[in-house]
Amino acid sequence: MKDPKTAKLLTRMLRRPISPGHSGRETRRAAAKALVKVRDPGAVGPLIAALKDRETRYWAAEALGAQKDARATRPLIECLTDENTWAHGRIARALRQINAPRTVEWLRDLQRSSRPRGRLGALYGLAAFDQIDALIDSLADEDEEVRRMAHRLLRNMTGEDRGADPAAWRQ
Repeated sequence: MKDPKTAKLLTRMLRRPISPGHSGRETRRAAAKALVKVRDPGAVGPLIAALKDRETRYWAAEALGAQKDARATRPLIECLTDENTWAHGRIARALRQINAPRTVEWLRDLQRSSRPRGRLGALYGLAAFDQIDALIDSLADEDEEVRRMAHRLLRNMTGEDRGADPAAWRQ
């Protein structure tokens, strides 16, 4: 649906401040959710800004994926470093929808991060791009949670369980 008036109204709602007495989060979440169907380039900036709010992040990521605008790629990848992992799957799908040229390279950089949460978030994105070799590399990560997630994603992607040994997956 392309309606400039609707997009303008929704982006205004998305910018609504969150105040202590009245939470604008529900309004912002609803606006982000509605922007999934309204593809307007003017909404990309406000949607990127909405990624900073954990309550709005899931729907903002979904709307950015629908927009398919490469400007959202880096901000989405940055969200993969967050402690709150519940939106990581949605963010990974948005990155796949956008399919910007250097996304896998940037995800591989994040995979080499010193922060385990960053490495964990990178796995979601790498799985969305079917980067099996990258997931196999993470089976040898120093962090147990990263290793377990890499193993789980490999099982889900391949339908096989070759255990947690990277050598078994490389055969």
